[in-house]
Amino acid sequence: VMLAVEDTQMARRAVLQGALLKQRREYAALRSDQQTEVNNEAQAILNSLAKSVAKQMGAQRSHKDTSHTRTVRNRLLKAKSEAEAAVDEQVKSAVSDFESFAEDTLKRRMFFAQAMTGAKDNFDRQLDSLLTDLAASAKREADANKARRGKRSTLGSDSRSSISPRLASP
Repeated sequence: VMLAVEDTQMARRAVLQGALLKQRREYAALRSDQQTEVNNEAQAILNSLAKSVAKQMGAQRSHKDTSHTRTVRNRLLKAKSEAEAAVDEQVKSAVSDFESFAEDTLKRRMFFAQAMTGAKDNFDRQLDSLLTDLAASAKREADANKARRGKRSTLGSDSRSSISPRLASP
């Protein structure tokens, strides 16, 4: 029973470790995908901005256009940092959920081991009692067989002696 329980626990541990690894890979891929999207969006906006700026002559650019470029760049940087923060928060939440699940699993395993220890002690006592009863029963049966054999040999010698004189007299 204990071996099967240990095998089950080892299998569960392997499944949990596999699930954690899979989650980490998924979150890393998600973060990478979102980062790529943010970078692509930022690059596209910067390219379109650069094209529109290139159309204008350097001397004709006003202070307002430069301010607008800075504003757009700041918005992009803010959006990028917010996306990174959201991905980090999601990863933290998933890790926290998994740690909670792992902690609950370890608690259940500990309680099960304690219960099995108590049950094992009870089973050991019952087994010892049954073996003691069985040994006593076997001893009584052996003594009874020995006593029966002793009576048979006594009866057998008496019958031979009673038969012998009869056979000897004719």
